[in-house]
Amino acid sequence: MRLSKPISLSQLLDVKQASNITYEVVGEPNAVIKGLDDYQVVLPQELTWVDYAPFYSCVFKTDAIAIIIDSLPKKLPQGKTLIVTPDPKALFDLLAEAHYDSQFPPRSRWERIWNPKDIHIGKNCRIHKSVIIGEHVHIGDNVTIEPYVTISDNVIIGDNVIIHNHCAIGGRPFAHVKQSDGTYEPRKSWGNTIILDYVELAPMTNIDRGITGSTIIGSGTKTCAICQIGHDTWIGSNCYICSGVTIAGYVRIKNNCEFWGQSGVSSSIHVAEGTCVNGCSVILKDVTEPNQTLAGFPAEPSRDYWKRAAILRKIASDYESK
Repeated sequence: MRLSKPISLSQLLDVKQASNITYEVVGEPNAVIKGLDDYQVVLPQELTWVDYAPFYSCVFKTDAIAIIIDSLPKKLPQGKTLIVTPDPKALFDLLAEAHYDSQFPPRSRWERIWNPKDIHIGKNCRIHKSVIIGEHVHIGDNVTIEPYVTISDNVIIGDNVIIHNHCAIGGRPFAHVKQSDGTYEPRKSWGNTIILDYVELAPMTNIDRGITGSTIIGSGTKTCAICQIGHDTWIGSNCYICSGVTIAGYVRIKNNCEFWGQSGVSSSIHVAEGTCVNGCSVILKDVTEPNQTLAGFPAEPSRDYWKRAAILRKIASDYESK
């Protein structure tokens, strides 16, 4: 979640909602903060949070300038300010809630009266009367939106986009925190959804909005029916996503990738440009080499997968012939 203008950490913390929370600032109290994001997607000069010691090292390696943390580590990270509090998520959520409106440019009284939901619809759009549109939505030119589509708050749609029936765009992300009693508390979200030009979304495609950042679908990308794209995921240009594909949150997919039927990508994975994922295959680790074809569970280069499958068939055949 990027702020409309940078503010100091002391200003960020100076909100009424945080007055009852105990915290200690270790480091530079006037560090300049440009936004708030989860550590998987945090950008330079942003604030993030962590409440699990095994993840400390991952968070310290990010570009975050300030970190809300549940205990002071033995070795302090260089160049970062720590805000120590018993419940980092609670403080982070309060700050995000307090500064949520700073994402949106101020509007005049007349703009608020005549367009209270802040919806912009471009030229030559075809939008069915059954479509539901939330607040702070921008729709470009030559966009077609078919019946029973739901567009939630904070969605940006580019030009020449086609959204087929029963799609859900920018809905609440599937993200929870497990409590000590075993129940799951849903994460609040303050992010958005961005769909760039010439994207086509087939029926029942679901795209979650970001928790604090953006879920982005690159220009020219196409999805088939019944696809799930998780929160804070970025998909590059000209990707081809077939039916039943599931892409989890915080994923980064480069341009010109193909995902065939019922394949998937686990959370926080990076996928190199030109990757082709065979049907029913699942990527569980980063794909760093471009232009590979992957197969299997977990996904691996298809040549290795089929070679191993042939060996296993040979072993099974020899065993049965005895």
